[in-house]
Amino acid sequence: MRAIKITDFKSRDVRVILIGIGLSMLFWVLESAAHIFFFRDTGFLDQILYPPPHETWMRLTVVSMFIGFSIYCQMMISARRQAEEAATRANAELTQIFDTAADGMRLIDKDFMVLRANDTFSRLSGLSKDEIVGKKCYDVFRGPLCKTKGCPLTQILRDGERLQYDTEKIRQDGSKVPCIVTATPFREPRGEMIGIVEDFKDISARKSFEEELLQSRERVRDLAAHLQILREEERKHVAREIHDELGQALTALKMDIHWLKHRLPPEEHLLIEKIRMMHKIVDRTI
Repeated sequence: MRAIKITDFKSRDVRVILIGIGLSMLFWVLESAAHIFFFRDTGFLDQILYPPPHETWMRLTVVSMFIGFSIYCQMMISARRQAEEAATRANAELTQIFDTAADGMRLIDKDFMVLRANDTFSRLSGLSKDEIVGKKCYDVFRGPLCKTKGCPLTQILRDGERLQYDTEKIRQDGSKVPCIVTATPFREPRGEMIGIVEDFKDISARKSFEEELLQSRERVRDLAAHLQILREEERKHVAREIHDELGQALTALKMDIHWLKHRLPPEEHLLIEKIRMMHKIVDRTI
């Protein structure tokens, strides 16, 4: 909080200072009247305008105390007013941030009672704020871990630590909403935990995209497997064709070599030996 200056009072209420000045003037007049009444001094106007030196010092001291105290009070009042305005402005800003947040948000107390919810949470849960506030959190937008030993909110109340987890929440109509939930302890200025703030991020679109991507990958794998089968069948088909054609050609070649072998004169030893080698090669190839 910034320091309060006297110049700040130019545009602010200075009634306390005026009251202090008025009391000072009243004290001065009453003191003058008291001197005339008790001490039988004469000259009421002289007592007001020209008091004795010791009396002047005493009166000025009291007047200074009145005025100083009134200025101090006015400073405190101005400081408090500024603090209240700052608190009101901060509360308004936080309220606007809470109510207009893109994520669904709700505030619950230590008894799991919903104290507050924003518009996004209302749309997310499918309920109005009147139907949400004042209800138990597990009765509004419940999850599979609600009212179980594994409830994250129970863990936060026990450990006092922030948690983030994926879950699937259920609306009143039974439809399910996948969410990323961030639960944060809500503390008062002294640090004592008085509740929990929950942030719900709807990830339905992301889940749908992930499912589509998974299905697409499955289709790609099926297509790749089908192509592999087609390639194997094509290889087998080509191999059979090669086997059949080459087998027929080699068989015909073997028959021709056998025919030629029996047509050569016996004295053509080199040719006969060559034909015998060719016959072995054809047999081995077959």
